[in-house]
Amino acid sequence: LEPEFYFAALILIVPFYLVLYSFFNLYTPKRVLGRRNEFGKILKANTIGVLVFGLVLYLGSKEPHLYNFSRRLVVYFYVINILLITAERNTIRIVLRSARSRGYNLKHILLVGYSRAAEAYIDRIMANPQWGYVVRGILDDSVPRGAVYKGVKVLGSIDNLLYILPENK
Repeated sequence: LEPEFYFAALILIVPFYLVLYSFFNLYTPKRVLGRRNEFGKILKANTIGVLVFGLVLYLGSKEPHLYNFSRRLVVYFYVINILLITAERNTIRIVLRSARSRGYNLKHILLVGYSRAAEAYIDRIMANPQWGYVVRGILDDSVPRGAVYKGVKVLGSIDNLLYILPENK
């Protein structure tokens, strides 16, 4: 087939893949999705995409253009798409981690309430610096101001939230 037909097919294929990637939550922030988990989702989405595309080619085989559509090209598209999407996402992840290690692209957190759950949350954040979260402090009515847990201070009572939020954006 002429190249124009293959490029015209992309008008239908690309939006379909965008919907598939959305369905598999591949547009979630890079902070929370692990590499292996993301690769698995990419593999699943592309496998379903190529299976649906193969089904369309099979069911439409009476039409000459679909009958002569290159199956080898579909396999190449499948493999190259998985490799390039994975490489792109890993490159973005590396760039974001590098920026976070230099203090950019961080999310600052103020915890309201001090408990064992808050301590466990702080532990998880400190164990995963690639997430880019920084706990700035804790507000609690029962713990005295100035108390520290792993470098995170209790800044005051919950009533101070009304004064702290407008000052920090």
